[in-house]
This record gives sequence, C-alpha cells and structure tokens, in this order.
Amino acid sequence: MLKTTIQNVLHKRPRLHAYKIQMRHKIKETDKPKHTEFAVMMLREIDDDNRYLNRILFSDEATFHINGCVNQHNSRIWGGQYLNEVFQYICDSPKVNVWSGLLHDHVVSPFIFAENTITSASYLDMLEMYVFPQIADIEREKLCFADEAIKTSIACEKLFPVLSNIIKTILVID
Repeated sequence: MLKTTIQNVLHKRPRLHAYKIQMRHKIKETDKPKHTEFAVMMLREIDDDNRYLNRILFSDEATFHINGCVNQHNSRIWGGQYLNEVFQYICDSPKVNVWSGLLHDHVVSPFIFAENTITSASYLDMLEMYVFPQIADIEREKLCFADEAIKTSIACEKLFPVLSNIIKTILVID
C-alpha cells in the first residue's frame, strides 16, 4: 500500500492530522547579548574582508542512536487534537557519533567516529587525517573554524590550545 494512500485515509475519514515533533534549543535571556555581540563581530569582520565568510568552516556533531532518537524529522503522530506527549528512550542505547562541516561552496563529508565518546585526541585526529585534506586549498592560517563542541567538550582545556596552534581563528558558537 502506498504511503500517500495511508495518509489520505487517515486525513479524510477520521479527520486526523499529522503532527511533526519539533525539538528546539531553548534560548535563554543571557544568550541574547552574546548573539548580538557575535553578529556585530561578524559584520565588522566582513567589512574588513569581504571574503571572510568564504573561509568559515561551520561544523557540528550529532549522536545517532539506533532506536531513532535523532531521526525525528521522519516522525509523525496522528490524532484529532494536539498531543503533548513525552517520549522516553534508553540513554545508553547503541549509537554512532557523526561530524560534518560546511564551507561556503563545499560540504565536508560526514565522519563517523569509531569510539562511543569523542575525545580531544580523536577529534584532532579526525581534523588532521580527514577534514584538512578535504579543504587543502584553504590556507589553515586563513581558515575560521566554527564549532560549539569546542566550548562544551569535556576535553576543552586540551583541545582548544592545540587547535588554536593549527587554526588562526576559532569561532566558539554559543
């Protein structure tokens, strides 16, 4: 049976509607001044160098649990009214950690960490052996590296000094 057939039956006969689960990062009042400061700094950098944005490597990591915890963009709940449900999942379920990066004209292929926990050593190895070869045309001293994991990493005190010797500018995203 086609997916569209099921959707039509659920929507037309019992008048049910699909609700998409949305996960949003809560923005605290203390975040607003930091966001404004970041925006002003970025505008200043762009005024000084109109190619500044072309050199920023935005990156992020995600943990994908085999129970589908991250894949909520495919989840739909059908009901006649808004549902306010809490879904529980097992915290220590099997998982995989994935990193990916984005430049103005290039997507750095996703990297899957073999370890369950990303350490400063495994993160630096990933950058040196996997990421930097893919962006070899950008001089490292001109590269701006943007990542929130640097700030939140347990190994932050080890990672930041080493990374700042490799890359001139590190944007810590809040």
